[in-house]
Amino acid sequence: MSSFIPGLDRMTRTFWCVTGRPVDLACGERWLAAPMNDSETIGDAWLRDAAAAYGGAVREREGAGLLTDMSQLDGPGFQADALRPEIRDFYEHTSDWRMEVWTQWNTVFLPGGEFVARYFGRRVQQLALPTRPLDVALGMDSRVVTIVDADDRQRAAGWMRTLRSTGEYVYSGCYPPGDCPAPPSPACMSPSLFRTATSRSSCDRKCFPEVLWN
Repeated sequence: MSSFIPGLDRMTRTFWCVTGRPVDLACGERWLAAPMNDSETIGDAWLRDAAAAYGGAVREREGAGLLTDMSQLDGPGFQADALRPEIRDFYEHTSDWRMEVWTQWNTVFLPGGEFVARYFGRRVQQLALPTRPLDVALGMDSRVVTIVDADDRQRAAGWMRTLRSTGEYVYSGCYPPGDCPAPPSPACMSPSLFRTATSRSSCDRKCFPEVLWN
């Protein structure tokens, strides 16, 4: 299988180069800038580089959340004060919440999910989607760390999910609030972090950019 992988990687990168377009991360499309990772695996390897970009560090804190305050997303069509208390608490103290998960795939989509998990997800430790119920029989662990700047202010959060049975990474994402050049609409949060990455988002001016595989 090892001889098959390099060719598969070249094919996928060629596909994204052909179907995608260049973006200007230094100017008008800087809101798309996201953590990059050039190593063979993702997992949590990107955290230190992401913190270094802010001149800061990675912190493990009790009660850490994806946001320090949901009001950071306030804008036209969205007010944090209007949220149910438990929803706001989840985003502001995410690490205090426990994750319970079960997996069951439609048989039509199962082969595609298994292909992505086997040839990409488990190998790079990102988007390693569980495809069998026994994969998550022991549950999934959720870990949130904060990425702070030189003044110890939270600039982003890293959220990692691993299978309790094997310790393998299922998914890791970077959650930085930012300004999106979109028409007023409800605020959103839709992150994910893959290997060398670009980003996109369709949301309000206050958002969490979504990072996609390049």
